[in-house]
Amino acid sequence: MVSEKSVESIIKKMSSPGHRPYLVTVSSGDLYILKPLSNLHDKHSIIKEFFCTYLLEKWHIKCPSIALLAIPEELKMDDRYQNDRRFTYSSTYFGSKVLSPVLELNQLTGGSHNFHKKIVNPEILFKIALFDIWIENDDRRPANSNILFHQINKSLHIIPIDHAFTFANLTFNQLQHTKVSFSDNDSILNSPLAKKYIKSNNLLLFNVDYYEEYFYLCVNECQAQFDTMVAKLPFDYALDDVQKSILAAFLFNKSRNSEVFDTFKYILASIKS
Repeated sequence: MVSEKSVESIIKKMSSPGHRPYLVTVSSGDLYILKPLSNLHDKHSIIKEFFCTYLLEKWHIKCPSIALLAIPEELKMDDRYQNDRRFTYSSTYFGSKVLSPVLELNQLTGGSHNFHKKIVNPEILFKIALFDIWIENDDRRPANSNILFHQINKSLHIIPIDHAFTFANLTFNQLQHTKVSFSDNDSILNSPLAKKYIKSNNLLLFNVDYYEEYFYLCVNECQAQFDTMVAKLPFDYALDDVQKSILAAFLFNKSRNSEVFDTFKYILASIKS
């Protein structure tokens, strides 16, 4: 089960669009980004945050630690927050641990031309791009990468964040498993950083056979662990049997997954040409 943590203090409301999250501290002293529901019908986007983290674990892609956050009633009564109706939509909230120090993609591309040499896991950028096609991520684009670079010593590690608007930004009941709905131009592969790698003719990074084997191994692992991942969802964000069935059909349809990988290959080839 996902860990549960109590919020000790609410530091500020973030300026980020979408869920307009809060920066909070928890009982351990760690900083977390807390996302409340945007409205009464927004539960599916928070489920996606939890579930995509579980999927990324099976894809061996590191992302920030997550937790189910609870806010004591006395904090909600603070004059600064009691008018935020979003705190009335649920009693628990999605939390993502703050990593430090981090840089964003636009900070890097606007700086030194040699920053990419500090990135220790560039292949993760390609794997994230493939993952995004699979889950039809509408919210990771070259102009809004939702990718952080976690600085550890002098190295940079690629970290994906924000998965509320995945699955074509649809509810689970609306998902279609017979086709792929993804805009090629919105792929993170079209970012200057990815293009730099693609056009570098690095054979290790541009090994399509490697990514194909990786993709199907990850999909098979997710399928084998699907029930376990669904069971890990917090009680307030559980899937019903219909949603569970539709989601499984979406993620593990063989014809659709063949199209997912064909889309990935097409984007790579179009950029390299």
